[in-house]
Amino acid sequence: MSADALDDAGAVAPPAVASREPWYRRRSVLLVGGIALVVAIAVLTDLPTPTSHAADLASAAAFVKEVNTDLRPCGFALEEAFSFREDQLRGSLSATDRATVPSLLSDDAVACSYIDPSITDLTSLESPETTAAQPIGQMVATATVWVTADALGAIEAVEELWSHPGDATAAAALRHYTTLLARDRLAARAAVGQADTQLDTHRLTVDLPTVTVPSASDTP
Repeated sequence: MSADALDDAGAVAPPAVASREPWYRRRSVLLVGGIALVVAIAVLTDLPTPTSHAADLASAAAFVKEVNTDLRPCGFALEEAFSFREDQLRGSLSATDRATVPSLLSDDAVACSYIDPSITDLTSLESPETTAAQPIGQMVATATVWVTADALGAIEAVEELWSHPGDATAAAALRHYTTLLARDRLAARAAVGQADTQLDTHRLTVDLPTVTVPSASDTP
């Protein structure tokens, strides 16, 4: 199928990266997991919420803090993978360092998959007892897509580029997933911002790093 093939929704499908595809990286698994999470959030947001504003705020803040704890390993893994791609483009790694990169990239991919304990914890969180449960739930759903689909896809593209530096399909996939990372980061931040406004606080934020397509011309 050509790179311009359409997906089921009629949109241009992302470029495929030819690589092994363990069960936890398959798109069907990611979609089923995401749907299950959204359904769980929809049910849990109907639970009773506290009447005390202080308790309301404390519950939301504690929940968002836990979400950020669970997101952190994948965020670090993504930044590391992108840094490896930059090093590859610049030729700045020694032979010894280059030999360790494939294993480290594999670990980075696992950190953004459903088999990582942090991702398991993220998708197992119970909805907070807060009046802002709905936008917070939307933030969690979007952040889960950010880690298990966008970040994982980007890291897989970097893995392929590490093995085949001139692979145009993998390079296009990396650009595609970098765009999705930016889009979903904004959506997650907008959702938590809505909760922040609803609770009349300025303490809620979601920790998703900003990344750009690696380039040899970037400032070291």
